Amino acid sequence: MVHEIHSMGSSLDYHFLSMVVVRGLWLLPLIFITGVIGFRLFVFNPLSDLLGENSREKKMKLQVGLWTRRWISVLLIFFSVMTLAALFHETMMITGKPLSDIFPNLLTVLEKTHWGRVWVDRFLILITLGMFWGSCLKRNNVPFRWFFILSVLLLGTFTLIGHPADKGDLTWRVLMDSIHLVAISLWIGGLFPLFRLLLMMKSWDFSETTPFLVKTVERFSLLAVCSVLLMVSTGIFAVWNSWGQIPTKALLLDSNYGYFLSTKLVFVLGVLAFGGLSRFYILPGLRKSQTGSPARLRRLFKIFLIIELILAAGVLVFAFLLTQTAPPASPL
Repeated sequence: MVHEIHSMGSSLDYHFLSMVVVRGLWLLPLIFITGVIGFRLFVFNPLSDLLGENSREKKMKLQVGLWTRRWISVLLIFFSVMTLAALFHETMMITGKPLSDIFPNLLTVLEKTHWGRVWVDRFLILITLGMFWGSCLKRNNVPFRWFFILSVLLLGTFTLIGHPADKGDLTWRVLMDSIHLVAISLWIGGLFPLFRLLLMMKSWDFSETTPFLVKTVERFSLLAVCSVLLMVSTGIFAVWNSWGQIPTKALLLDSNYGYFLSTKLVFVLGVLAFGGLSRFYILPGLRKSQTGSPARLRRLFKIFLIIELILAAGVLVFAFLLTQTAPPASPL
């Protein structure tokens, strides 16, 4: 039985770490864009019809709308800058040439290779998304469903040049990895706008805003459960497809890929634990005190969300490490 083991230090070189940092900073804003759009589309917008027309509720809609526009605009600009940076950086890493020498070959690479064709498609989707967003900035009714579709297509381009599609093949694993990435974005990216909404409600009367907060947490909890189920099922599919068996201790702990995967799962379990506390402790408490002043529960909920966001950062860090780490071969 032959099984090649790589030590942790053997592949954590400059090339590896620079690819992780650049790809992480590039993918992160897209995860949050998808999370913010998903939160508006699946959580806040369906509930906004329940809000009345008094000054407080109008102010809530206005503040959420302004916050959404501001953050998506900032994230889109950052993602666009990082897209160009990632294109040049990955070209330098692939060709081994300095930045000043890659331009003559860049057009050929974009036209003739699978990697280049995916990059062209990515730019076309990004330009469409940017122009569409720019035209909608002054509208009161932003078509979030179309922005969500475009953000999902952008996320899909990451798996088209990842491990599942190294040869340019469109397989079930590519689809599963795309669904996995969308699920992570909706779950972890959605924590950010939920936390921001909770902060917005801090200065408002608890008895008036608690019913809306309860319904918001209920809908986000349902979205999170669906996202976690998709994430777990597609993750199991990816692991089984890579190894063809349930991972053994040697596969999980004696390879970089297994170590990163195991650590990521620890952080995922941490986020799930605090998400469960919010779902089964905070939410029932808020339901019982909708007519009272549940200040303590809101403070505790805020603490839980902060811890979830910190643990979610760990999930993303090790997810980014996994994007640059090839799964080890299964023992024969």
